[in-house]
Amino acid sequence: MILVLDDEPDIRDLLKMILEDFKEPIIEAENGSKGLELLDKHSNDIKLVISDMNMPVMDGMAFLSHARENGYYKPFLFITSFADKKMPSKPYALEPLTC
Repeated sequence: MILVLDDEPDIRDLLKMILEDFKEPIIEAENGSKGLELLDKHSNDIKLVISDMNMPVMDGMAFLSHARENGYYKPFLFITSFADKKMPSKPYALEPLTC
């Protein structure tokens, strides 16, 4: 199962279309708060999280921090179309990102 988080419905739809070939169930949420609810409900089944960095209610980094605090350590892939100065710059180590 793949969890897709993005506040833009068109981006979620595009990601789902791209991911269809993997034959994995895809669930989606429009922000990190809703994503945490799905992660809590499906944590044993979710193999990958693809998350926007900039979302209302709870952004991608806050989502990752809460997920790690709750023991979820499977892969995360972050995407964004609007980077700002709060974004980590490359190269970066995983440890600072996990909080």
